[in-house]
Amino acid sequence: MRKIEHLNKILNIFILFVQIGITLITMIAIYMIFAISDFRGGFDGIIGIAVFQPIMAIVFSLITVFACGLMGLPIRINKKLNEWWRTKFYVSIILTFIGLLFCIMSFLPNLVQQVEYEIDGIMEIVTIPNIFFAISGWFLIAFGILHSFPPYKLQQKITYWLNRKFRSKNNNIVSDRIKT
Repeated sequence: MRKIEHLNKILNIFILFVQIGITLITMIAIYMIFAISDFRGGFDGIIGIAVFQPIMAIVFSLITVFACGLMGLPIRINKKLNEWWRTKFYVSIILTFIGLLFCIMSFLPNLVQQVEYEIDGIMEIVTIPNIFFAISGWFLIAFGILHSFPPYKLQQKITYWLNRKFRSKNNNIVSDRIKT
């Protein structure tokens, strides 16, 4: 039974790294979509999109993953909540889908916002995505992906299969040693 617990820990760590990696890549891509939608041209705009925006995408994505990780810590720590979340794995998929819908809705013509600002004495009105839907969608996507686990029964089957595989290898090694 001890090996199964060890395999579960290794599998959980692997799942955590996959969750973090997929969440970071997704959030960086979404940030860059929002940044490109705000592109107004010019040399300084090109430098911003090519250099500064990717750096900001990484920073904001890391902060978001950290914040969503803290908010979802009870899911990882509490065994009953973790089992419930894993048996109802579709909840995280639904959260991610709602987040994507919110991000798309933030660009709808009747929901966009107009912001007025002044540069060099010239007043300019700029249309931006709806802040509420963009930020809500951003966090729902991050939380949903970061806390997407394989179904609980599937993880148990994988652990059982790995345990049998390692046990049979160890038995073969022991039987080979006995023969020699």
